[in-house]
Amino acid sequence: MRFREITPLPEYRQPVDRNEEFTVVRTGNIIVTLQKLDVGAASSFPIDLISKQVERLRNAQRL
Repeated sequence: MRFREITPLPEYRQPVDRNEEFTVVRTGNIIVTLQKLDVGAASSFPIDLISKQVERLRNAQRL
């Protein structure tokens, strides 16, 4: 699951947005939350990095 929260920050000289992305992944008995914060820009957590971490967690639970 992935969602984004955008909050205006009017206290800067030029108003900018606080752009926060949350990614929640469940694999087996583990729930992982990843968070990415940008101010004045918007980017996403790389999906390939998330996939790699989920695979590592799956493998660790099998040990």
